[in-house]
Amino acid sequence: MSLTRVVPRKSAFNRIVGGSPLELRFASFLEDCDDVTAYANNYLAVHVKLDCANADGDVSRHYPDSLVGPSSSGGSLSKPSGERMWTCR
Repeated sequence: MSLTRVVPRKSAFNRIVGGSPLELRFASFLEDCDDVTAYANNYLAVHVKLDCANADGDVSRHYPDSLVGPSSSGGSLSKPSGERMWTCR
């Protein structure tokens, strides 16, 4: 499936810009999820970042691709990567 545009209903932004076709597919998937109430794509202007340890044990910064708000309490940060999805809760 090749998406060129996602019309957002649940996003905090009025336009979805995907860095790859996988990110657009993920946004489309979130639009169809009943238990997702809101989501936003993260980029440097939004500036949500996580401090984490890299392979050498040094502190590094990670910028998740998506911020997802489920209908229950809590939330998650997701990063589509290749054909796998990494999620932090």
